[in-house]
Amino acid sequence: MKKVTCICLISLILIPGIACALSVDNTHLSEEIQLLIQKEEILDGFELVTADDDTLRGFPTDISLVVLAKGECCVLFVARETDAGWITEAYSRKSLYPTKAMNEGIELTKIDSQRFEIGWPGEIYRFYAGGTDHYSWLYQAVFQTDKGECIAQREENSPGMRLVCGEDAVIWNIDEYKQQTWRNFNPLLFPKGIEAVEQNNILLALLPESIYSGNNISIKQLNKSIHLYNCPSKNSKEMDVSQFFQQDSFIYYGNTDDKWYFIGCQNGLENACLGYISQKDFHLSKREKNITSFSFFNERLVAQTDTWITLDPYLSQKKYKEIPAGTKMIGLNGFDADYVYVEVEIDGDNVRGFVPMQNLDIY
Repeated sequence: MKKVTCICLISLILIPGIACALSVDNTHLSEEIQLLIQKEEILDGFELVTADDDTLRGFPTDISLVVLAKGECCVLFVARETDAGWITEAYSRKSLYPTKAMNEGIELTKIDSQRFEIGWPGEIYRFYAGGTDHYSWLYQAVFQTDKGECIAQREENSPGMRLVCGEDAVIWNIDEYKQQTWRNFNPLLFPKGIEAVEQNNILLALLPESIYSGNNISIKQLNKSIHLYNCPSKNSKEMDVSQFFQQDSFIYYGNTDDKWYFIGCQNGLENACLGYISQKDFHLSKREKNITSFSFFNERLVAQTDTWITLDPYLSQKKYKEIPAGTKMIGLNGFDADYVYVEVEIDGDNVRGFVPMQNLDIY
């Protein structure tokens, strides 16, 4: 299928930085993390899950790796030791499994002063910490499958990865915007097999993503009586807007035909929310509308296996609805290396959300 028009959207760029507090005494973390714990209100209530051995012993060196949790929310922090002292490289929730129970048995291991690995039973992922020419790349993954051990290796001079399972091999054709790092890596949906990589490649080619970060706008500019819809239609699911007005700002991504505005917000590290509001709820000049207008693709897809849809692909990845194999849907946009933004009919209602691309095919 040809795309309807060029799109100019969706890449929600989450606010980079650090964000968690320990409620654990007698655990010596890097100075930088301790300072952030004292300053950031958003970090209240988080507890230590694990850390690398040096950090747990109270003598972090070179790099410090820490996993914190609050309820189901688990977050990885990476800090580096520099001549000027400790600096926190960044944090990521997506680089861990989405629930605390799924992260049982996680191990954080330093390889050397620049590299580390995250391991769960049957799978290990190796990264650069950051601060060098290697950025925060995932450079190798090793995992067990029902066909034996598979190894994914970052390609030389390319963001793609070569997956070898026994005598079979395939290149995962991800571009520089989707290259895998410990910041955006998603173990839940990492393609662990030849067939999964081949399926991802089909969808990546069919639905490319244009990278636009959106604009951070003061929440005061938003009408307090807004109605947020899952689809650009008043007949679609109306979503809770309370978390919008607990924030200082929201993100505006663009408008469809001047009638609907696509917006989002992030509630700390707990969840993210995306949806559509009517143009009357947010004033834009004619010029602003013109330069932020977009259109989606219109590709016919089908669930080749039982799968699910989430309304929050950034943080919680909570399953909204199950989707049985054979369900047809419309592919609206590429999103990242894991999900496709789709519209699908569920229980008689049209729903827009994010479906794992390795479970989809073209029809």
